[in-house]
Amino acid sequence: MNEAVLKHRDGAVQVMSINNATARNAVTHELCDALPAALAEARADPGIGAIVLTGVGNAFCADGDLDRHAQRPTTTPLELRAGIERLHDLIRSIRSCSKPVIAAVEGSACGFIDCARV
Repeated sequence: MNEAVLKHRDGAVQVMSINNATARNAVTHELCDALPAALAEARADPGIGAIVLTGVGNAFCADGDLDRHAQRPTTTPLELRAGIERLHDLIRSIRSCSKPVIAAVEGSACGFIDCARV
């Protein structure tokens, strides 16, 4: 796979595209490393006022990459827990970003509202 996150700037907006179109931009270990790093870089840049998160191709993000998981040998409970923590770290990096992060999703979407934060 190439770069997990493609970035380009449009004025004060940093556009970040999940770059895994063949797997409908499924979440991978590479994405769990690259997106928080890209967000940290954008947070540190005073010229960036907002971040738009999108996906390459015709999907925003299709959850986990099941094909990659199927090719792996048996996952131990500790490995599974570590993977879940990586995903949680990815989500935390988006939620804790000091700049607005806007998801550009074409079509329908469903998500979770954290009622404690509303």
